[in-house]
Amino acid sequence: MFHVGPTGSAHKLKLINNFLSLGAAALAAEAASMAATLDVSQQKLLDICSQGGANSAMLAPVMEWVLERECTKLKFSLGNAEKDMNYLTETLATYQARSAMLPPLCAFLTRAKEDQGDESFVPTAYDSCVQK
Repeated sequence: MFHVGPTGSAHKLKLINNFLSLGAAALAAEAASMAATLDVSQQKLLDICSQGGANSAMLAPVMEWVLERECTKLKFSLGNAEKDMNYLTETLATYQARSAMLPPLCAFLTRAKEDQGDESFVPTAYDSCVQK
């Protein structure tokens, strides 16, 4: 357990943590789509990126979906992801603060939720990135 400050601080920190996590998941999904579009092995993308600075707690779960069509490692719905990022948007507005990265992440999550469904898990957002 962590004491993070006055009442409400833990909730704000949770939203910021989810922003970092969901942003990493969105980047992993886009990177996997780019690899497919550019005829680069998605397995090699995972093998190499998981060994360096691009590794994150989100890379493996997204790539599990991309490579195996399984979603066992990240069972957080797109609906919850979108909801949390909307809460973060509202919280920032309350503080009259801005974010350059939050609006595109919100748009990404909204599109993925509309494409894949509210209850689909975050890694399935990859399917919204795939060039058709």
